Amino acid sequence: NPYAIADITPAAGWVVLDCDPQAVVQEIRLVCIGGDTEGAGCDHLTSGAGPLDKYVRLPENCSQSPFGRITKYWVHADQSVP
Repeated sequence: NPYAIADITPAAGWVVLDCDPQAVVQEIRLVCIGGDTEGAGCDHLTSGAGPLDKYVRLPENCSQSPFGRITKYWVHADQSVP
């Protein structure tokens, strides 16, 4: 399934905020950089059946594992970007 995995690293157009390099389970915030979400590759995260249960490649120093699984997806109340 081409939609079963997605990349949420900067190479795929994402910035990950609130990431804990020591955590196994955590909530993170994602920001698609650039105005062109399709061109930046950010649309791949929500394509197919959506983001839930999709496996994602995490940025370095974001977790104890290079991959994670999305178990919850929502628009975060904190929309600020540092």
